[in-house]
Amino acid sequence: MANSRIMEEASQRMWDLSDFLINTAGISNPLSDAIPQRQCDHEAIAAAIRDRDENLAREAMRQHILGTVAIIDGERRSESA
Repeated sequence: MANSRIMEEASQRMWDLSDFLINTAGISNPLSDAIPQRQCDHEAIAAAIRDRDENLAREAMRQHILGTVAIIDGERRSESA
């Protein structure tokens, strides 16, 4: 998207780390019920980047991360109940 090898490599490392952290959260099928919302978040982040709106992109990413953590926490609590 940014046409930058450095940004592409950094993004790939972040995605890999994110996948690792999500998949080691101790939940049998993490985020399975939240895929549509996660995809909507991704689209909002990409749109803000395309529009070069750094504040909106930053906030959309922050909300995405916090939302993901909340979902995983909720799923973890449901499995342990």
